[in-house]
Amino acid sequence: MWSRRAFLRKSGALGAGALAAPTTLEALARATAAVAAQAPDAVAGDEAYWRTVQEAFAIERTPISLNNGATSSSPRLV
Repeated sequence: MWSRRAFLRKSGALGAGALAAPTTLEALARATAAVAAQAPDAVAGDEAYWRTVQEAFAIERTPISLNNGATSSSPRLV
């Protein structure tokens, strides 16, 4: 059984850790800024950029998701 004190201690530590860790959204913003001046064709072939975009979303890779457009996958941050 959790006491309130133990719960607040654990949640405070998790919250502080989450704030200190760089988010995938920040990494995505940096990667997008890095390719902003490039032509769309060049960005389309940039595998490193698209890997950063892929890692920003929490989509399970094992099943084939045919309805991702309608379900609006959320970024990991959400």
